[in-house]
Parts: sequence; C-alpha cells; structure tokens
Amino acid sequence: MYDKIYLHVGLPKAGSSYLQSALDRLSRKNALIHTSYPVLEESDEFIRIQSGNGVFIAGQLFEENAPEFSPEAVSRHVRQLLDAADASKPNLLISSEFFSQAVPQRMAHLLELLRSHARTVEILVFVRPFDLLCWSGYHQKVKRRSLSDEFDETFFEDYGEKTIKQISMIGNLPNPVHILDYRRHGLLGVLMEALAENSRLEFDFEEQTVNRSLTGPELRLLRTINAVFRDNGLAKRISDRWIYASPEAVSDKQEFDRTPILDAFRRLVASNSDRLASETCRALIRRLVPDDRTASVGHAAAGQHLALDGPQDAGADNADLLRMALEEIAKLSKPDQDIRRYTQSLTPTREAFDPVHYLLLNRDVLAAGVDPVTHYRQSGRRKGRYSAYSTVSALFD
Repeated sequence: MYDKIYLHVGLPKAGSSYLQSALDRLSRKNALIHTSYPVLEESDEFIRIQSGNGVFIAGQLFEENAPEFSPEAVSRHVRQLLDAADASKPNLLISSEFFSQAVPQRMAHLLELLRSHARTVEILVFVRPFDLLCWSGYHQKVKRRSLSDEFDETFFEDYGEKTIKQISMIGNLPNPVHILDYRRHGLLGVLMEALAENSRLEFDFEEQTVNRSLTGPELRLLRTINAVFRDNGLAKRISDRWIYASPEAVSDKQEFDRTPILDAFRRLVASNSDRLASETCRALIRRLVPDDRTASVGHAAAGQHLALDGPQDAGADNADLLRMALEEIAKLSKPDQDIRRYTQSLTPTREAFDPVHYLLLNRDVLAAGVDPVTHYRQSGRRKGRYSAYSTVSALFD
C-alpha cells in the first residue's frame, strides 16, 4: 500500500504536456526518489504531446469520451497502471488534465478505488489567471476542435462555463487539494517541491514548451482551413506538424483588453455561487482572478492591455506553413466536397487576401504548387485575380 497517491488533474493549458514529458524522462532514469510515475507509452522525443499516464483512466470519467460509465474499465486501467508502478517507492503519481473534466460521481468512484491502495489520495492542480487560460484554451480549440470563430465574448463565456464546471468538481472533492501556480519557467520545480522531491534536480533536457500556442500566421491560416474543412483530425495533424517543426516558436505579440474576459468570468462565478461555496473553490477563483493590485509579473491589470507573447514570427515562414498544411489536406479522402460546401455561398473579392482562399479561387496556382503569397504579389494583384472570399479581412500585405 502506498503512503500517498497524487492525482494531477490539470487544469488544461497549465503546463500539463511539459510536466508529463519531464516526468516520463525522470521516471525512466529513476531520478524520482519518493514518487513512482509509471510510464505506459515510452518516447525519446521530449516535445511529443502527451496526455499523461492516467489518460486511459480519465477517459472513462467524462461523458464526451465515455457516454456509459464502466466501473470495470476504470478498475482495469487502474490495475494496469499499478502493475507498471514501482511499489518500492512510498508515493504514486497519476497525471492527466482530462481528470478535470470528470463527472463528479465518476471521480468519486475513482477516488474510492485509489483509496484502497493508499493511506491518502491527494489532488494536485495547476492554475493560471483566467485571461491567459482562456487565450491558451482558444488556441487549443483551434488546434484540436477545428475552431474558426473569433476570440470574443462568446468564446470567453463558453470557456468560462467549462472552467466553472472544472472548479466546482475539483473544489468540492473531500480529498486534500494542493493548488499550484503555473509559471512559464521553473514549473517542474514547483511540482517536485509538491511531491517532496528535489526541486533542483539536474535535468538532461532543456526547459521548453510542449504543445505551444500558435504563432500569428499559424493561427490565421489554421482558422481559415478550419472554416473550409471543419475536420478535427486535420486541424490536429496540421498544428502538430507546425509545432514539431518549430517547437520554440511563440505567439505574435498581440494585445487585447483583459477586462471583458475577466468580467465575463466574474459574472459566471456570481451566477454559480452555490456551486462554488467551498473554501477550495474560493481559493481556486482567487488564483484565476487575481487582485489587480497584486497581479503577477507579466500580467496586466484589468483595464490594461495584455501583450502576448514575445518575439514575432519566430516559427516557419508562411510558405513552409502552407506547404505542410497542403500536404495534410491532400491526405483527405474527399477534400473537394468540403471545398464546394464552403465556397458555394461566398462571394469572391479583390479587396482582401487570404492564401488558402487564393488557392481555392485560382486552381492553376494550386496545381502548379506555387506559393500563393509570392504569386499574388508578383502577378496576381496586377492581373486582377480574385484573392479571397468576402468573409475574410486583409491578413497579408
């Protein structure tokens, strides 16, 4: 029997992929003294996007993935993980951000099951201010859910409702909950300290982003592709290729007013006060909506504009991005049907330019494999070619 089982539950977009890659490496090198982190799928590629060693257990706990709850499946996955663990160590760590999406009754079943294998089961959750969480969540939806909508109040409210649901589930658990602050640098040290491991372990890998947000050109291009194809798998394959090609690229420096984002979240908190009455829920909310006077370094106070995220255009150039995207589109079984559905109600225009639209409107350029930006600048504009559909504002000079 373990002394403690730690359940790392996210939150989503709070460094889970990086932590899981680091834990994978540390576990295989037996660098953790007190904690067993069984690795179920080994990989030597640090930037490979992971979902944690608890992903198969977590997948049984939320309805989108498992409409019908199967306690037998949960027990089977728990047994598989326990069999792979190092029982000589006093503690066990199970990690997946998908735990945060669990139906409360299903999570209660898992905790009871784990309690039979440990003296105590404790929850670890990383939190960051809601405006930054929302921005990262928006990128994730574009990458994984083929979102093509704007980053606006509709998204703020939708993402806020999901976050409220996660807070309510976590904050009302009877188990001890350790709330940890997300940080861009030193995140692994925070987790090591929570696990009573050496927070200054010598790592043979550099601290780096895993499953990063998109750069500005990537975001604009993928949103256009998503509007055409509405294919989650395609969005994932394209964004993964871009991320693996330029893992250290960062989002363009983009400014937005964080006030409407935080105001939307505060309204949701107020309307769900009965679900968020526990001290743990209130502590989580304080981290999500920090006092303006104590805003953390790099976070603008409400009413100010938030700059994201650093150097611009640090990734692949537009031609490479489009080449990789077209290679993935070419693998689709019936792309022409999606293209016809998308374009049949749109009006061509010469008042704006979008590289994907330009290729759809000028099939000779697509067939020739020519970079649409270069073609448009060198001859397409002069010859009066249609350059976009009227739904798109100017994205390129």
